[in-house]
Amino acid sequence: MKPPTLVLGALALLATTASAHFTENLVYVLDHQASKVYVVLLGAEPYYQETMQSPYAELPGGIGFTFDAEMLLVNYANDAVYYFDADGGPPAVVLTAADGITGVRGPSAIGLSPLGEIYFCDSDASRLIRYNADFTNMTVIADAADGLVDPTAVAVLADGNLLVTDRAVNTVFHVERATGNTAVFEDFGPATPLDVVVRDNTDLYLLTDGGELYRYPGAAAGSGVLLGCYGSGEGSLSFSHDQATLYHVNEGDQNLRLIDPDTGADFVQFNFPFSPSVVDCVGSRYAHGNYYEFGDPLPGTGGVPPRIDGIGEPRIDQQSAIEVHDVLGGAPVFLAFSSAGFFAPTPFLGGDLHLDLSAPGDVFPAVASGVPGVAGDGETALDVLIPDNPALAGAVFWWQAATADAGAPAGISLTDCLRMYVGL
Repeated sequence: MKPPTLVLGALALLATTASAHFTENLVYVLDHQASKVYVVLLGAEPYYQETMQSPYAELPGGIGFTFDAEMLLVNYANDAVYYFDADGGPPAVVLTAADGITGVRGPSAIGLSPLGEIYFCDSDASRLIRYNADFTNMTVIADAADGLVDPTAVAVLADGNLLVTDRAVNTVFHVERATGNTAVFEDFGPATPLDVVVRDNTDLYLLTDGGELYRYPGAAAGSGVLLGCYGSGEGSLSFSHDQATLYHVNEGDQNLRLIDPDTGADFVQFNFPFSPSVVDCVGSRYAHGNYYEFGDPLPGTGGVPPRIDGIGEPRIDQQSAIEVHDVLGGAPVFLAFSSAGFFAPTPFLGGDLHLDLSAPGDVFPAVASGVPGVAGDGETALDVLIPDNPALAGAVFWWQAATADAGAPAGISLTDCLRMYVGL
């Protein structure tokens, strides 16, 4: 028996709108010199206005948006990272010098991974550091021993590895996520690489201090092609939420440009009366939807570890599937999901539970295929349809399955965990 197709509609919206969110049609620009942040509305009647200033924006070192569309703002002056909810409440200080932040700044000083990890270019300490989504477990990924001197931008590639620009040595480094192994991706010689962003089709874009914008198809080293030249001086890039437009600011000419990432055609949306240093917006770093499998299963009969897999790509207006396999043939299976979960497991029936059972979620009962009682012969699947609703972009769901199996310690075998990230 296969469960019916799940439509991630109302429950998904509940998970993603528990608090207010910054919206995807707004662009945020930092004025580093005046310690201000401006919000820009694009559309038929574009305008901009100041949205916050000191103490939160005092020497703003960087800005970013989490996958649940909340703002992170780095205060370079006091080594702090603030978390802003769009409901207008007071910001939360999520990181300070005591947590390892010592001088984060740069056009893309904050990098976000679909796994929930948050990367910072800790420029003053010559290192790239990573935190979990809850701002815990600081890890140094690369540092001066790997060649970093003044890293100011980080981008997460489709394979989870990283590119880091270093303005002091005019070099872009490739850093492996798992090992921290660092290698030169591109040496720009006399030019200084300022910013790096990745499009959801895996193309890479690099900006230099001379205003040169290079595109690297498929993020392949050595494939850079000059797309155009847009002013000179300190600059920053960000993709629109639909990945169809590159936003570009430049302190030298004080412009906000909108650039076609395919042709390089551009036009100036605003000429600011201040010097914009960083630009970012909601959704600029959203990747394709993906599934991430992790954790240890709890075997049942015959010691066969049951598994859970994601089939297809979880994206807006697309259908994918969750598959449970290598379970006891003909046995009852309970496939559960939650809008919250944990990488660090909770002990459960002799195994590991990664779902937060107190968060919104559901359980889908099924009967595994295969010969009844035969170890590892059973499987089942659940089709998952994600509605055509952009508000779901960036939603995360956690999946795990339990199977009635007398061969397991408590009569229940458990799969490992599957983390589903909804892309555009």
